[in-house]
Amino acid sequence: MRATLTCCMVLLATAAIAAERAPSFPKRTNYSSARSSLITLGWKPAPTEAPPNECAKYDSRCEYPETESCSGTGRGFCTYQWRRGEMLIEILTEGDDRQIVTSVSCVANCR
Repeated sequence: MRATLTCCMVLLATAAIAAERAPSFPKRTNYSSARSSLITLGWKPAPTEAPPNECAKYDSRCEYPETESCSGTGRGFCTYQWRRGEMLIEILTEGDDRQIVTSVSCVANCR
C-alpha cells in the first residue's frame, strides 16, 4: 500500500511539473495553429502597452494583440507574448506570409 501511495504521489508531482512548463510545438508548425492550441490550453495573449516594434500599418503579422515585434526585412521574424497565470512566454516565428514557429521561450516566472 505504501509503495502504491508513493508511486501515485510521484506521478501527480510529475504531471504538475509538466503542466507548468512552457508549451512546445512540432517543427514547422504554423503560428495560427500554435495560437489556437495556446488558447485551448488556457494561455492568453499578453500585449505590451506600446505598439509592436518595426511593424508597418499594412503588416498583417502585427494584427494579433500579442505581437511584440516583427522585422520588416530578412527572414521576417516576429515575437509574440503569451501569459498563463504568472508565467510569460515568447514565441518566435519566421516567414512573412506563412509564419512558422521556430522557438518558445519562457521569459518570466519560469519553472
